[in-house]
Amino acid sequence: MHSFDRSDEVFEFAGFRFDPLGGLERDGRAIHLAPLEHRALGVLLNARGRIVDKDAFAQAAWKGGAPSDYSIARCIHLLRRALAQPEEPEVIETFHGRGYRVAVPVRERPAEQAPAASGPSGPGGMLADDALRAARELVGRRTPGELASAVAVLTEAAAREPRNASVIAMIAEVRVLQAVRRYLPPRKLAPTIRESANAALALDRQNAWAYAARGWASALVGWDYASGLADVDRALALDPRYVRGRNMRWWILSGLGRNDDALTECLSAAESSPLSPWLPSPLAWSYATVGEVGRGLDVMRDATGRFPSLDMVFMFRCLLAAISGEHGEAIDAGEKAMSLSQGSTLAMAALAYAFARAGRDEEARMVVRWIGETELGAPPSLLVPVHVALGDNPAALAWLDKAVGEHCPWLALVESDPRNAPLRSHPEFIRLATAHRTRVAVAS
Repeated sequence: MHSFDRSDEVFEFAGFRFDPLGGLERDGRAIHLAPLEHRALGVLLNARGRIVDKDAFAQAAWKGGAPSDYSIARCIHLLRRALAQPEEPEVIETFHGRGYRVAVPVRERPAEQAPAASGPSGPGGMLADDALRAARELVGRRTPGELASAVAVLTEAAAREPRNASVIAMIAEVRVLQAVRRYLPPRKLAPTIRESANAALALDRQNAWAYAARGWASALVGWDYASGLADVDRALALDPRYVRGRNMRWWILSGLGRNDDALTECLSAAESSPLSPWLPSPLAWSYATVGEVGRGLDVMRDATGRFPSLDMVFMFRCLLAAISGEHGEAIDAGEKAMSLSQGSTLAMAALAYAFARAGRDEEARMVVRWIGETELGAPPSLLVPVHVALGDNPAALAWLDKAVGEHCPWLALVESDPRNAPLRSHPEFIRLATAHRTRVAVAS
């Protein structure tokens, strides 16, 4: 393989020009790539159509680092998004278990024969690019400390480059993750999410990240499903391949009780982004809400094999295995989720449910006590099915009432959650489980 750093040639492929010392362009228009994606594209183009082994790709693109599977998949996704053209085939081909290659013809030309493209840092500058790359790495781990560090890195970059919309929008996106995982109170985070999103949109009205984050906060915490869905739809109109946006749309559709539509959304997203770690969990859960729990469990079994370092896939495998009566598998997956997440309360709630379903009530109650000893506790919506499984419906309804009072984002999934089936005919459950739908008629 040629050295990526060669400066005496540029590559032409599928209507694009790529200069390793300049950047990527098409039809005279510069296409922004962060430094990591810039290096990764150079690695693939230098292979001249040969398959680049996954380990060799990581070694070269990360300059000897050891990226997670999520980081590699995210890098390939961002490259595909940058190179996507309507009605054109994918430029980058994935060979599962092997690596990647450029699947279109590539021609090399001396640098002086090709117009110079803009540099790899793009209009935002290297500081912003480095901040975005660092934040993506931190977000991939998803622990409280890493997400807080991601916000800190992005906030510092935004202070130095206050007109960089991408950095500001990513602050909103990371804040959404903090709200989902209850690392900070969602109702306190929602105004911050909207503030960052609005600031990004004031600089760039075409920023899909900002629209999606604002839409999620408006719908899932603010209960304004009409404007929330409109924002997320706008984000996906701008960037149909934006996987996090598809994930946020799934949340909103689920909150509206449109479970078939939510499943269709996940299936469509999984077809266009089969390697994304953001999709297996909502896809599997959507299968469960339409009565196909076994199919959902199969999705999560496959996902835990592909993403063995992600706590969320083990958490959902735990839940679906418990619903299916696979108690040993459920408990093992729940304990794995606990280990990977460093004891997140989401994983604790899943493990407590697995213990309760297995008839190990004392262990389930012990985990619930652990949750109560944490600073913020678990999302109250996730404790509802734990108490249903323990046969304590009054406690389940009390947690549901708390979820309503806090505007818990997970409330969107309560009504269709198959674990709550024993409570579905209870008048108080019906009232509380749909309390967030203040504007359903408009949004649907």
